[in-house]
Amino acid sequence: MLEITSEKHGCCDLVKATGRIDKYTVVQLKDAFDAITQAGRFEIVFDMGAVSFIDSSGLAVMVRTAGTCRQSGGRLVLAAVVPMIRNVLELSHITGEPHRSVVTGETIPPILKIYDTPGEAIDSFDSFY
Repeated sequence: MLEITSEKHGCCDLVKATGRIDKYTVVQLKDAFDAITQAGRFEIVFDMGAVSFIDSSGLAVMVRTAGTCRQSGGRLVLAAVVPMIRNVLELSHITGEPHRSVVTGETIPPILKIYDTPGEAIDSFDSFY
């Protein structure tokens, strides 16, 4: 089961998920992100503090949404990510330190930034501009 809420916070949208993000529930997350980006808003904080599990389908939706935001001059950032999920994100090179491509040797930056709290993530948009 997954519950998604979304609300506007000044210059960004805050999306909060509670529960499991997997192949059965990921459409709810995709729909929430799509509603925001289709409305022309590309500054999104994703509060993952109450997410208990995420599979590759959830990771794919986050990466796709981050790309959509980036192409439009915005950002998707994460907040309050629990340690187990943070580890998955870092091992997947979605967050964490830049890493070197085994194919090209180029340094690749992480796709998403994690903030400790939703408040810090929201404040990052104010200081970003």
